[in-house]
Amino acid sequence: MECVNNNSTFNYARYRKEFIETIGEPFTFDRTPYPTKPNGDTIYVAEKLYIKWRDEYDPNQRFWRFHYHQNQCDDSEEDVFDL
Repeated sequence: MECVNNNSTFNYARYRKEFIETIGEPFTFDRTPYPTKPNGDTIYVAEKLYIKWRDEYDPNQRFWRFHYHQNQCDDSEEDVFDL
């Protein structure tokens, strides 16, 4: 999105390095145990996630609109993961 906003060339080598260092390796080596069975009302959680994120994806443009709403967050809104 930075390249689109600044009309600049995408630096794939930089992206790949940053992605691997900040997301790829930590995810790969993380050994945090996660539950394997549902906890709570999964339909309720799915509905909240859908309502929260349904307007963020434009299927015609095939990208997420995070950049549009980045500074328009309402901190008073319930976080779906704190249900």
